[in-house]
Amino acid sequence: MIHLRPYQEDARNGIRGHFVLNNRKVLLCMPTGSGKTVTFADLVTRTLSKDLFAKALILTNRAELLTQAGGTLERMGIRYEAITATNKQINLRARCFVGMVETYYKRAKKHPELLKMNLVIIDEAHYGNFKKLFAQWGSDVYVIGATATPLSASKDDPLSNYYNAIVNPVQIADLIDNGYLVPAVTYAARIDRSSLKLDSMGEYSDSSQMDTFAKREVYAGLISKYLQFCTDEGRAKKTIIFNVNIAHSKAVCAEFEAAGIPARHLDGETDPWVRASIIAGFKSGAFPVICNVGILNAGFDEPGVEVIVMNRATTSVSLWLQCCGRGSRPSPGKGRFTILDMGDNWQELGLWEQARPWEELWNKKRKKSEKAGVSPVKDCAQCGAIVPMSARECSECGHVFPIKEKGPSKEVEFTVVADTRELLAMDKATNWPIMSVSDLERVREAKNRSKGWPIHVIRDRAISETDFREQLKELAHLRGYKRGWEKYVDFAKPQPELA
Repeated sequence: MIHLRPYQEDARNGIRGHFVLNNRKVLLCMPTGSGKTVTFADLVTRTLSKDLFAKALILTNRAELLTQAGGTLERMGIRYEAITATNKQINLRARCFVGMVETYYKRAKKHPELLKMNLVIIDEAHYGNFKKLFAQWGSDVYVIGATATPLSASKDDPLSNYYNAIVNPVQIADLIDNGYLVPAVTYAARIDRSSLKLDSMGEYSDSSQMDTFAKREVYAGLISKYLQFCTDEGRAKKTIIFNVNIAHSKAVCAEFEAAGIPARHLDGETDPWVRASIIAGFKSGAFPVICNVGILNAGFDEPGVEVIVMNRATTSVSLWLQCCGRGSRPSPGKGRFTILDMGDNWQELGLWEQARPWEELWNKKRKKSEKAGVSPVKDCAQCGAIVPMSARECSECGHVFPIKEKGPSKEVEFTVVADTRELLAMDKATNWPIMSVSDLERVREAKNRSKGWPIHVIRDRAISETDFREQLKELAHLRGYKRGWEKYVDFAKPQPELA
């Protein structure tokens, strides 16, 4: 039996709490690598054990990962019936079913009994192919949509049109802080994104991306920066590269081979047996680099991956976080992983480890140009590190930023983002009294705490009202508040209510 982590228990209890309130359709939002599958499998187990006549359905684009020997369902003792194209004789008496949306939809037309479920799990719920099923299920069914990014693929059809509530028990920074994920160092190429054109789906078109990324100087730059940032004493680290399309991926694979770095290519058209062989070889260490298109961004779990190359641009926060998350799993001797962002994606989509206000974003319609909670950042002119806009000092080199910027910082070909370990290590109650105002604000942003948190800390540690106002004045400057804001904040500490 698998024991849940504390935040997974919080997720389970939060979902059950909504069910008690008759919110029967709930989004489970947990980052890549946090164990969404284990969490919803636990709910399936409890549903089936509580009622001997209950039935559960798991819809997923990665059914083979759930149904493989030694997978999550087997480890949790869940017996299931696979709904696949090759399974012509489905056991309708089974209590748990696993299948892909389209296959299930077709089978349910022939066997309406498959629509009579007590609990339905929709994995990767941000995809839109599940929407047609909501009208097929009865109003008494409980539905859990599991996703790392609760943003609908359709910007004008938010997930709130299908779900009543959201449960978001943990952020990436929390998982890093507790050792469940490893931090990232991001190196970002500066490219001109103005030439990238949107297609009808709101994503950058393949043709415009190829004009940007399929150039001789870009290939040379990728190899050069890979050798500089992503090797260890000449050893190429285990790497996944996400490319624009098949032609691009094969060309990149050839460039790595020509540079003496063994690499293989995968895409949706690769023969299944060849695909299995390549993945097995990659996991065993037979070669260090695997190039792919739309294959390894979701559901692929290899803790030994130390480098993620995002060799494309995207408008999708979901794709950006999924791809980067493939390198975040802990493994022996792995203290961090590297993100090589060739598409300068962090500028528009935010850093991978950045806290995001999913509770505010999941139910809103979005414009094509709207970002998902991207915090402002700036470059250090001395070392090139990318740091939060509120930082007074560079976390990499200690450079002190002037209070008033004279102009835009000097652009470099690549910039480096410091990892979050130092920042998260500072976040202890014993450190708060001695932390600078800017560090308090950085911790607040990383942990997605309320804007009132630093004010409470400052109030508690201030030696006088004058000291309190001076610290608030600095906080107001960091946040861009109007002059004089600090005068209207109450200095008196809230008194406890008398019984």
